[in-house]
Amino acid sequence: QEFEPAGAGGQILLGGRDVLPRNVCDGVPDTLIKQFRRQAAAHANRLAIEAESEALTFGELETRSDRLAAHLCASQPSDKRPVGLLMEEGPNLIMAMIAVLKAGRPFVALDAHFSGGWVSQAIAGSGAGCILTDRKTADFARRAAAGVEVIDVGQFDLSRMCYFERDRKST
Repeated sequence: QEFEPAGAGGQILLGGRDVLPRNVCDGVPDTLIKQFRRQAAAHANRLAIEAESEALTFGELETRSDRLAAHLCASQPSDKRPVGLLMEEGPNLIMAMIAVLKAGRPFVALDAHFSGGWVSQAIAGSGAGCILTDRKTADFARRAAAGVEVIDVGQFDLSRMCYFERDRKST
């Protein structure tokens, strides 16, 4: 299914329904996501993250994390279980952390440098509903996360997916 452009309220639609939870931060005076959105809106073209292989502006980080959050909400609409993050350090890890929080779910940071047995126990113990991974850790994640969905964020071109344009006034 294709994501539809945002309506006047800034909702992110899939099949005619809003897929991102809008009330996650209602009633909370300030949150990490609210602060991040303000910075991204005010400084969209400023460098946010730089690594050896990639650099992202605040605008790119906002867009990519929104798109991954929308994917999480669309593929697991009522799931509130933690999301495991089993990725190499870098821009995609930061983007995934932000996306999971935007989707209204907690995350569990996992380390591919530990044994597969330890990671499997951490996944089972956390009750993770899915694992976000990257190309470098995808195979390890699939072996360690038996029975848990593994989503390789490297398979998505988050810079080009045409899901929506957010109405920044609504956030």
